[in-house]
Amino acid sequence: PEAAATVYWTRWQQGDAAEKKRLDKNLRKVPGLVSDRFMLRVNQLKAKNK
Repeated sequence: PEAAATVYWTRWQQGDAAEKKRLDKNLRKVPGLVSDRFMLRVNQLKAKNK
């Protein structure tokens, strides 16, 4: 989950507004992707990059 979160965050950061919206919208549609560990890592990356 941590590696997937890092890939997601990297794509989100590099994307334009439309890409960010698409990634956010489709995040929960991928079965098994979003877990506590995934969200913890995404939140850590968000906090680190503020």
